Amino acid sequence: MTGKKMEAAGYAELRRKLLGLERSGRLYRWLVDAQAMKPVSFLLNKYCQQVAEQGDLTLLRQWADFWRKGTHGTAQEARRDVMPGVRTMIPVRLVFLDARSVFSELGESRRAEAFLLMHRQMQQELPAAISWLLDYPRRIQERGFFPGCLALGKAFLAGIEPGQYLREIQAEGVDTKFMERDMLLTRSLWNVLNPGRFAANEAELRELWQTRQVEIPNVGVRVLDEQLGWYGVMKFFLSVDEAAKCRLPVRRVFITENKVNGYRLPMMAGSMVLFGMGYGVVELARKAVWLRDIEVIYWGDLDSNGFDILSQLRAELPGVKSMLMTPELWTCYPEAVVTDEGDCQRIPDRLTVREKQAWAIGRERHARLEQERISLKDVEAAIADMGIDG
Repeated sequence: MTGKKMEAAGYAELRRKLLGLERSGRLYRWLVDAQAMKPVSFLLNKYCQQVAEQGDLTLLRQWADFWRKGTHGTAQEARRDVMPGVRTMIPVRLVFLDARSVFSELGESRRAEAFLLMHRQMQQELPAAISWLLDYPRRIQERGFFPGCLALGKAFLAGIEPGQYLREIQAEGVDTKFMERDMLLTRSLWNVLNPGRFAANEAELRELWQTRQVEIPNVGVRVLDEQLGWYGVMKFFLSVDEAAKCRLPVRRVFITENKVNGYRLPMMAGSMVLFGMGYGVVELARKAVWLRDIEVIYWGDLDSNGFDILSQLRAELPGVKSMLMTPELWTCYPEAVVTDEGDCQRIPDRLTVREKQAWAIGRERHARLEQERISLKDVEAAIADMGIDG
C-alpha cells in the first residue's frame, strides 16, 4: 500500500470496507461462487465534496484521476457542479465486479490463489469439508492447517479408536502435534464431518474420542533431608495423582503456596515440601491419604486466597498447622504490602484466633503480603519456634 493511495480522500474507508469482507470470509465465498455476492460498490460523492471545498481545481482533478486509474475497481462517473461555475464529469462510485479485483486491491492476490488451490484439492479429496474451508479460510492458511487437514479429515471419517492419547491418533503425513496446533479448527472439522456426534468444546471432543489425558507435572517436590534423596535427586515435579502416591519416609510435610517458598525452606531431618499448587493443594490433600498420618505445615500468603486455601486444606486435614501467617508479620514488612484484589469480606472457616486476627488486618487494609518477601532469617526463626530441628 503506497502512501499516495492512502492520502486520496476516501481510500482509507474503502480499504476498511474491503478488509471487512475478507476478514468475514465473504470474499472467499465470492471467489469460488460468482453468485455469492453482488458487485462491491463504494460511493465517492462526499469525498469529492471534501476535496472540492478546498477550492483547488487541480487538486480535484488529481483526486478524480486517482479513482479513474489508481485502483482495481471500475469508476462510474456523472456530470456534477463541483465548484461555482465549474460543471464537469467526476467519479461518483467505485465498483469491484469480482472477488479477484478486491483481493488485488488489498495486495492479497497470492492468498486468493492459494485458497483456490486449497478449494480445488478439497473438492477432489474431502468434499464434505468444503463448508468448513469456507468458514475458516484465513485461519486455515495462517495456522498451516492445509494440506494436513485432508489426512486428518479422512481419519475422522474412518473413525477414532478410543483410549488413545491425542498424539497417538494416526493421520497419514501429519505430525503428532498437528491437532493441538489449533483445537478450534480440529473440533470444527470433526463437527462438519460428524454432525451426529457434535462437540461443543474441546472437553466434549475428547470425551467423544475417549482420549487419555497426559498428566501435567505441576506439583513441586523437594526433599529436605539429605538421607532421603533418590540417587542424589532432591527435587522433582509430579502430577497431582503421582504426588498423592509419593509417600517418602518422612514425618513432616511442608506445603507452600508458591514455588519460591518451596525452594527457600532450609534442610530439615525427616521433612519434605510440596509447592507451587495454589488451590490445587486441596485436591492433593483429598487424594494423599498418607498426609493424615504425619505433621503437615502450610505456609501461604497473608491475603484472602492464602487464608482461604488454609481453611479448605483443614477441611481435608484438620490437624494442619500454619507458619508465618500471624498478625505480627504485617508490621515487620510494611514496604512489601500490596493491594489484595481477592474477596476480603468473607472470613474463611477453620482459622485459629491468631490467624483470624491476621486475616482481619488484611481485610481492613485490603492488603496482601506475599511470603516470597519474608527473609530467610525469619523463616528459620519460625521453624525453630515450632520446635523443629534442622
